[in-house]
Amino acid sequence: MICRAELQGLGDELAGRGIAAPAVLAIAPDAPEDLKAFGEQLGPAIALFSDADRRVIRAFDLLHPGAQPGGGDTARPATFVISGGGEILFAHAAESVLDRPDPADTADVYEKAVGPAGLRR
Repeated sequence: MICRAELQGLGDELAGRGIAAPAVLAIAPDAPEDLKAFGEQLGPAIALFSDADRRVIRAFDLLHPGAQPGGGDTARPATFVISGGGEILFAHAAESVLDRPDPADTADVYEKAVGPAGLRR
């Protein structure tokens, strides 16, 4: 399951800076139907995508075997800021579900990547 508090905090931080549509792509191991209602709550700056088959999660080496309630595999929490050219500008792969970057720090890296006029309302 994606970290709802982390995404809501980042969404609030981006909205407060006037950043809109969509600045963040969130990938979660949840099924699309489980993400739909939550995605609508996040606002226009964050787009949610399902990785139910864990293909992207495996590609970024974030699979956490047996960590889901009931023993299923899930993803380790991670935050990446990737430029339009594919360069990873910021990477934070958590060792623990409690290890999360500050939303303001992530938004700062994002703003530096897109420049002062990028994706504003």
